[in-house]
Amino acid sequence: MDTICREIISQLYNSSSTNNNFDTQTLVDMFIERQNYLTQQIHVVREQQELERQLQMKRDEILKCDRALRCLQTYLLQAVQVLSSAVYQAREKLANIRRAKTFPSETIIRYAHQLASCYSTIAPDNWQQGDIRRPYPTNIAMNRGLLGRISEQTLQQQQQQQQQMNMQNSTINSTTVVNTSTTQNASSYTPVTTAVRPPKHDTTSFASDIFSTLNEETNATNCSSSDTDSDDDLL
Repeated sequence: MDTICREIISQLYNSSSTNNNFDTQTLVDMFIERQNYLTQQIHVVREQQELERQLQMKRDEILKCDRALRCLQTYLLQAVQVLSSAVYQAREKLANIRRAKTFPSETIIRYAHQLASCYSTIAPDNWQQGDIRRPYPTNIAMNRGLLGRISEQTLQQQQQQQQQMNMQNSTINSTTVVNTSTTQNASSYTPVTTAVRPPKHDTTSFASDIFSTLNEETNATNCSSSDTDSDDDLL
């Protein structure tokens, strides 16, 4: 373009013949053609810029989707860990349920009835809907009852057992058994201390006591019924 412009200017200054006019027209045509070509290239560049802008927008959207996928992957891994731990705990509970000791439903119902009748865990007889009183005992009432004093009784038993053990240890340290034996030259004695095994702590729970009493009652009733049947057979 620069060269064509210079040639056109030089031809215009030296316009003395028809050949120069012909050359000038040719240069003008070349200039117009080059200008049209440059205009087309500018349109192509603008189209390319628009495509580049759209590509950049797509890249940004891809990055956002990638971040969202990474967050979802993290949440998925956490959910897998939680579910695996929950499945493991469920399997452990099922295994414990299979290994647990089974009791008849009648025994459990009798145990619940005994708790309800003896330890005031049911609503009063005159309690109705809308009553201000609670249909179950309060913490103060539970602490005043036998269930609330179980811990105090066990603590007192432990203190008494500890005192007995201390007294036994003091008596063991103070008493010695002397064995005398006659020898040819002199007599010697050997103190022997007797160790007393401490009493075993009773760790039987309250519920197991009730279950044991219920089982004993059931066995007693079964034995009595079997004795009655045997007497009837003898008769």
